[in-house]
Amino acid sequence: MRAARCRAVAHALRIAGFVDNDEVMPDQQLLHFSYDEFRQMIDTITEMLALTRWKPDVIVGLARGGSPALTELSHRLSCRPTGTLWITKTDSDLPFDRGKPVDHGGYLPDPPATKRPLRVLCADDVVSRGDMFTLARKAIKARYGPETDIRYATLCCDRAMMERGEWRDISERLFTARIVDSATTWVVPPWENPHSVLEIERPTARLVTSRGTATEFTL
Repeated sequence: MRAARCRAVAHALRIAGFVDNDEVMPDQQLLHFSYDEFRQMIDTITEMLALTRWKPDVIVGLARGGSPALTELSHRLSCRPTGTLWITKTDSDLPFDRGKPVDHGGYLPDPPATKRPLRVLCADDVVSRGDMFTLARKAIKARYGPETDIRYATLCCDRAMMERGEWRDISERLFTARIVDSATTWVVPPWENPHSVLEIERPTARLVTSRGTATEFTL
């Protein structure tokens, strides 16, 4: 439907003489996935973890986005000790609204007894740079000690951006089910507020005129 609306607008502009061709291209897109796809992503992550023979002693979710993955992974991996860290990067539910991450605190459970360094799996829904996981790592090591063995799980990840940035070390210990380009794609999980999704599903397009000038507008 999105592409059809773009083509319709482009056609109308061409008929009106504003453009010579159909060069109205969506700049960014929403990537929706269903609950069934969510479970398939969790399957992928648990299979990756099984191959490494690494099993967490504690699972920590980054609220709000990481909460569903936290719950599902806790059951799949038979890991009952769980915690939540509330780390935010935006004050809204609008797409492509990103800012500096802020750690609001949270709850980390008492660690189970173990003779080796504690293993903690940190879960979120989407990761683009790794800055939120870096804040989580700081909180987890402050709670459990500097030798804590932390690994990360996310449904979707912009691994190319992570590996170019200052938090590239997170990528080396990250398990993800799907690779995305966060510059052009905004992931919409099935549990997000449907009213917010309806509001943000108005695509942005770029109008390129015969003179080579470009104007952005919302369809």
